[in-house]
Amino acid sequence: MIPFVCLCIVLLLIIAVGTADVHNDMLNSARSISLPIDPEDHNPWLEDEDKGLKEEYILCAAIWYDNGKKYNHQPRNITSGIVVSGWRHNNCFAVMVALFPNKEYIGKTIQGFISSKGNFYDRAESKEMAINRQQVTNDKKDLYSEDLY
Repeated sequence: MIPFVCLCIVLLLIIAVGTADVHNDMLNSARSISLPIDPEDHNPWLEDEDKGLKEEYILCAAIWYDNGKKYNHQPRNITSGIVVSGWRHNNCFAVMVALFPNKEYIGKTIQGFISSKGNFYDRAESKEMAINRQQVTNDKKDLYSEDLY
């Protein structure tokens, strides 16, 4: 899972700095990668031999900054803005600083989590899912990555 998250972060950084001439070749290579639109489509990680598709569960921390722009390869339920995922939310913010050095995202983000089916959920929605999937048992209002791992 960590290599996948690292790959996502690297791709986001490549896309973010793609306006520089030096990175155009790298950007074009990254854009030519064809990812399935539906993460459930032929994904063995989401399949359970006895039940078909596994239930959706919380996977990792994420931060959504909706700046109104469209970005490729975002969570399935996000139509605008950029979602940065990572091990902990502070890791996500470190990437946000690299992507947006002017810090225009401050006060305009929603902290949450990415699910196993590629959706973004805020902390409260994630907490409900994590309890239903028996990932956590505490009585806090919101979910924190420290509760999961």
